[in-house]
Amino acid sequence: MGLSALLSTQILDSTATGRSVLTGASASAIRTILGLEIDVAKTWNNALTVFNGIAIDVTDTASDANSNLFHLKIGGTTKLRIDKNSRIYGIDGAVTYLAQVDTSTWALSTAGVGHTPRATLKPGSFQLPSDGWLSWAGGSNGNGTQDTFLHRDAANTVALRNSTNAQTYRIYGTYTDASNYERGFLQADSNGLTLGHESLGTGSKRSVRVLGQSLAGSEAVSAFNIVQTWNTSGTPAAFQMTLTDTASHANSMFVDWYIGATRQFAVTKSGITMLGGLTLSNSIGGFGSATTNWWSTNGLNLATNSYLSINDDVYVRRDAADTWAQRRSTNPQTHRIYNTYTDASNYERARLGWETNQFVIGSEVLGTGTARTVAIVGGSAGTQGVIKAQTGGAFIGAQLNLSNSSNATASTSQVVLYTPASGQLRITNATADGFDRLILGPATSSFPMMKRNATAINFRLGDDTADAPITASTVSVTDDAYGAGWNGSTQVPTKNAVYDKIESLVIGGGGGYATIEDEGTALTQRTVLNFVGSGVTVTDGGTETVVTIPGGGSGGLSRYTAIALGW
Repeated sequence: MGLSALLSTQILDSTATGRSVLTGASASAIRTILGLEIDVAKTWNNALTVFNGIAIDVTDTASDANSNLFHLKIGGTTKLRIDKNSRIYGIDGAVTYLAQVDTSTWALSTAGVGHTPRATLKPGSFQLPSDGWLSWAGGSNGNGTQDTFLHRDAANTVALRNSTNAQTYRIYGTYTDASNYERGFLQADSNGLTLGHESLGTGSKRSVRVLGQSLAGSEAVSAFNIVQTWNTSGTPAAFQMTLTDTASHANSMFVDWYIGATRQFAVTKSGITMLGGLTLSNSIGGFGSATTNWWSTNGLNLATNSYLSINDDVYVRRDAADTWAQRRSTNPQTHRIYNTYTDASNYERARLGWETNQFVIGSEVLGTGTARTVAIVGGSAGTQGVIKAQTGGAFIGAQLNLSNSSNATASTSQVVLYTPASGQLRITNATADGFDRLILGPATSSFPMMKRNATAINFRLGDDTADAPITASTVSVTDDAYGAGWNGSTQVPTKNAVYDKIESLVIGGGGGYATIEDEGTALTQRTVLNFVGSGVTVTDGGTETVVTIPGGGSGGLSRYTAIALGW
């Protein structure tokens, strides 16, 4: 039989009707002629000719769905086949297969030809089922032990997981080899989720940055947002940072936040906190100064032009060294110190402030509060308090010391007022051994003063150039000042009263005379009337001086009173 006739003969297998196979002696003869192994050597030497190593053209008018164009077996077990639908299968004991699902899709399965593919290779993509994964082996053997897996957790969710093993995802900035690189990493382990940067060899150390988008218009998107729900009796921290400070500069920053070039918030490694220009710390450590704002356990410091504001309508400032000021433009200020406070309707308080252009020190009470006195006292019992004015001061206590010094003290006082007993007021100098004068107004001739002169009091003009006039309805003195004849009155008479007294003197029996004449000629007025001559006697009648002249007639001068006038 010729080869062509042999190849064109169809021998039907009794167990698979219609299947083109070779059996029996004919098959043996063909295998003998062709050999179990096909070893063909051909030469393709024409660029215009389309050569085929193996060309099979089957007219399929009717065939089983599993019919194959190419089918290879070893020991009866299929190793490779191409079915009539152009699908290529690699089969190992009917466990796995590689199939071309359509002209553009290849599928990999472990469940046989008729089952859903486990993986497909499509133009531009490689597709896995929901429970599939991508894996890598730990060595150069692609079929070695797997240690890295990329899974699908849910729709739009990729997971790097491998049982209970901690996972790390790395993104390289530079990579030369395993000893020279820069890379960021995202790591999940027993400490939580770690985001960081690491480098080795020629790689440089870099920062880990959170970069948000630039915003415009009314956009309001946070660059970094932490969202957490607390429903616990524990003490969680929304943000925690732990540094190992083996060695660093004393002013190294734990946190340092800027807007532009202006620092808005910073914390040094020692805990000094700077917030918008205010430094908060328990130890300044070189950061605090008179020109910066800071707060520590030592106190609160505000820079020269800074102030303490409450509700934007109460301001406390520094006017100068050791000078505390409460001021706000031209608004009058009030300082209140409470003794008791229940609410705005029940209190006792002191007030210090300006009211209608008048500086007031006082106390106030409302509701259940009790009215209290205002006392200015010193630092301990029995000492003197002090009130200071622009050009002088006063000590208040058991006595009032007046001084012309702007720094009034007991040693600078010049006048002391105090009460030695109930209802008494004593004025003396600081040493209590004298008091010179009391000027009623300016020290000029237009004002009077009282001046001490040894044990006497002189009424003088304010500039001490002359005596000052005294006006009074009644002035009393001792009776000894005028002697007998005034009926014991202690009232000081005026000049007119004394003149009238002289005119009322009884002269003779018929009345009084203001003038004494010698035979019609008036004599010069004198303060002494002296009688001389034989037979003339003068006696004191108790209320008058009696002059006796023997032989005098009626109407003659019978008695005279001698008066010494003091002006």
